[in-house]
Amino acid sequence: MEQQQEKSLERKYAFSSVPMYEHKTPEFIENNGEQFIINDERFDYAIIASDVKGTKSIVQNSDYFKNEHPDFYNQMTNLKQSQRYSVLRIWIDKDIRQGVPFFIFTDALKILDSVTVYHRMEKSSEEWVKKNGGGIFELHSYAVPDDFPETEIRNQFLKEFEEYFPEIKGYKVKYEYLQVKDDFTAFHTNLYKTRPQVKTDVENLFLAGDWVKLPSPAMLMEAATTSALYAANLIFNKEGLKKEPILSVPLKGVIAR
Repeated sequence: MEQQQEKSLERKYAFSSVPMYEHKTPEFIENNGEQFIINDERFDYAIIASDVKGTKSIVQNSDYFKNEHPDFYNQMTNLKQSQRYSVLRIWIDKDIRQGVPFFIFTDALKILDSVTVYHRMEKSSEEWVKKNGGGIFELHSYAVPDDFPETEIRNQFLKEFEEYFPEIKGYKVKYEYLQVKDDFTAFHTNLYKTRPQVKTDVENLFLAGDWVKLPSPAMLMEAATTSALYAANLIFNKEGLKKEPILSVPLKGVIAR
């Protein structure tokens, strides 16, 4: 009986980012007055669970939201994503000095905010270094300045890395992987009041992500997970199904009235 219920739910509920079954991520969502139409399939409920950039794109491409729910459309399309961020992972032939933590905050000379010493915290990286020597490092910039050229990010990372760890001077990069993205949620002041909640004004449409306003304190990955639980529970409640418990720290202090 439980297996039949699970299969039924898999076909009934669509998720835009972490699906219960494999499908193409939708570019837009429409509605025929009774059900959502997503990738030519029909659903009673929908949860948009993509990042801010992806969510804005889905809503902007959906005439249904623009024409039938203009307030929701405006709220969603005015969401803000943060400025660019970048991560460079490098495999090099030298290691940095001992005695430093495996995650190090740096005072960015231009862009380098932190360094992760992967081979001192992660087993497969440790094994690679034992076999090949050197070290594996990840260099982070959480907010690349808007006027900083993307073509210069890689070299600037390496320049600042060597500035903080001069003992690696003359090192050689064996492998590298650079990412530059702009899909991180913005957490600037005064944005909270305009954030949407999990339950939207669109009937049977829900939101999940670290950018969604929650009734319990959570940030980043925890917020994304928590918002998804709230969204699922709203659907379970409508269907008369058992809700998933959501754990949280107390919302008031022990001496609060």
